[in-house]
Amino acid sequence: MTQTAMSATQDADQIRAVVHEETAAFFAKDFERWAACFLHAPRTHDVYVTKGRGVVISRGWADMAASMRQLMQDNPRVFEGSYEKYDFEISVSGDMAWTTFNTRAGPERSRRYRSAEVFETRIIERIEGRWLIVYSSVAVLREPRDGPPLVQVDGDGQVIWASDKTLARLESFDGLTVSAGRLRAQSPKWDRELQATIARAAGMRHVWDSGFSAGGNNQFHYPYILGDRDGISHCTVFVLDGMINVSFGDDALIGGRIETAAEIFGLSQAQKRLAHQVSTGMRLTEAAEALGISVNTARTHLGRIYTKTGVNSQVALVRMLMSMAALPYQA
Repeated sequence: MTQTAMSATQDADQIRAVVHEETAAFFAKDFERWAACFLHAPRTHDVYVTKGRGVVISRGWADMAASMRQLMQDNPRVFEGSYEKYDFEISVSGDMAWTTFNTRAGPERSRRYRSAEVFETRIIERIEGRWLIVYSSVAVLREPRDGPPLVQVDGDGQVIWASDKTLARLESFDGLTVSAGRLRAQSPKWDRELQATIARAAGMRHVWDSGFSAGGNNQFHYPYILGDRDGISHCTVFVLDGMINVSFGDDALIGGRIETAAEIFGLSQAQKRLAHQVSTGMRLTEAAEALGISVNTARTHLGRIYTKTGVNSQVALVRMLMSMAALPYQA
């Protein structure tokens, strides 16, 4: 190995070591150890992107240090799970280097698609012989936190990620199943259209796609009926953060859609309550029982809903209701 090649290898090893040390110190909640990985200067910046908090930028070391001290004070518990960093790309030019990589973190026994996954970038400078971070960006792609049941899939329907909560709900949800790692509708009849919908969504994953934004909607959002034998089972296929997502059994989302529909079509409180029960998958008899009304009264309410909304079946009603207020989805 030439001297130049040896030097490049040593640089790459040292850069990876700094990145790992920064993460290990963060998980250990050791501020001084974490701070030793950075250049303490006004030009040192940090960018953090998550679904819950959006984009958070720390400008300058003083801002970064204050934020991290506060975070570690507020959350002193040491992370007891495991993490791995992979797909490193490292470029070095003199005393300047930049690297991108992925980080996966989760409980010790977490499966691949149950862990938090992050895409990270670092710009690193060699200062008096030491590599120090001057720019850090962290984009959280997915994380196993509480929220509505949500499955992320690729364009072929293969499961990329699902939380423990979602996997547990899938076992009892009438309509969806995972077979050989692929998300499917339980009925072959409905599965064909579900796969076609997922394939269409795959064409709308990229930031410059204009098919929907040109029409004033920045998101592919498609409510999909999974079956109508024992109540109306449905899910929603949507694209967010460049990922294909399938949500189901989301009572809060259903409620929001129906509130919008009630305003548009002038549904009464009784009609709104019935529409909600039907949209959660209940048969009409079950909805009537849950609401404490007779089946005949439920049929009367349903008929009036049909008249107001212009549909003539429960399948069409649920699809229409779930199409209301298709705004950017917050998982």
